[in-house]
Amino acid sequence: YFIQGGGFFGIQLTANGLKQIEASFEFGAGISLNIGVASGSVSLMAGIYYKLENTGGHSVTTLTGYVKLKGELDILGGLISMSLEFDLSLTYTTDGTNSKVEGDATLTVKISILFFSVSVSMSVHKEFAGSGSGSPSPARSSSSPTSSCSTSRSPPSTCRSRRRS
Repeated sequence: YFIQGGGFFGIQLTANGLKQIEASFEFGAGISLNIGVASGSVSLMAGIYYKLENTGGHSVTTLTGYVKLKGELDILGGLISMSLEFDLSLTYTTDGTNSKVEGDATLTVKISILFFSVSVSMSVHKEFAGSGSGSPSPARSSSSPTSSCSTSRSPPSTCRSRRRS
């Protein structure tokens, strides 16, 4: 087991005063295992990010919370390897008049066997109704699966990604 984390704090000042404050804090844990013919690891990280930026007489505030999950498995010294990554974030942004909440999620799976490698990534973005001077906008979402393949034996056209509703 291992526990890890980190963060930063930044401030930008000009002759006219405060221009930007930024801060982030990340924490998590993971574990790895090696049993000779196979080795693997898994880690889970979570964090928050805050930014206040003054531009042109108004300020924009951003607050993001996120979770990252990653797992890897190597068999026979890397002849066969697999990995999975999942990123999830929720962001609140306001400029004093308008505000919005956005969510993003991405799942990436990679598999390599000898000279053949395939990677499939699926992303979803969702904007939730915001508040402001006008009427709230409806929630919007989009998703975009992608895939990529690299192999010395089969053409890239044999690698496809499909999205199911």
